Amino acid sequence: MRAIALLLLLTVSGVSLAKLPASSELEKDLALRNASRQTWSTKLDAFASCQAQDRVVKKYQDGLRSQGKAVPVGLDTGPCTDPGPYAADAGTPIANRPTEASGAHSPPGTAVTPPSTIIPQAELQKKK
Repeated sequence: MRAIALLLLLTVSGVSLAKLPASSELEKDLALRNASRQTWSTKLDAFASCQAQDRVVKKYQDGLRSQGKAVPVGLDTGPCTDPGPYAADAGTPIANRPTEASGAHSPPGTAVTPPSTIIPQAELQKKK
């Protein structure tokens, strides 16, 4: 039983010490794009929250005025800032896109080049 526990412990410790491979440029680019979209999404959520809070305050103050009560002076938080539409970059240049075996996952939009070739990706990279 001790031998099995020791073997299991050694296996788990070996896995935990293993190193992950370095990130490729494509993975780094994807991570930057995801971070950019997440930042924009957070700003959009804050804008929607700000507008909702303004509506609640206005309704509360209107209710107090209709009852003839004094309206307390609130803290001025400034206007809500609209982040605008998400502005993504133009994407990965066609030359840097990975070659597909079929056109099933082609990018949206009008195609300017075929989505795939019969030449393997490894051979295309050797030519560069």
